Amino acid sequence: MKPKHLSCIGVCCFQLAAQVVEEECNIPSAHEIIRISQCKCTVSDLKRMEKIISEKLHFEFKATTALTFLHLYHTIVLCHTSER
Repeated sequence: MKPKHLSCIGVCCFQLAAQVVEEECNIPSAHEIIRISQCKCTVSDLKRMEKIISEKLHFEFKATTALTFLHLYHTIVLCHTSER
């Protein structure tokens, strides 16, 4: 693996995390992220890496919230009460 790819992976993971946590208007453009990070990759490299990482991790763009926890907790409670 080349150092260029490693920095591209890091910048891409930052961008993916920002997409999950931040509102769309608060996320800098790919050009700006590359410029700030001083990464040697291009925008097309970043987009390609984003696609690869998303496919490998079966990534869904939704954040975990308190409601997610409540749904999981409710499912667990239902499983335990149905066993009794």
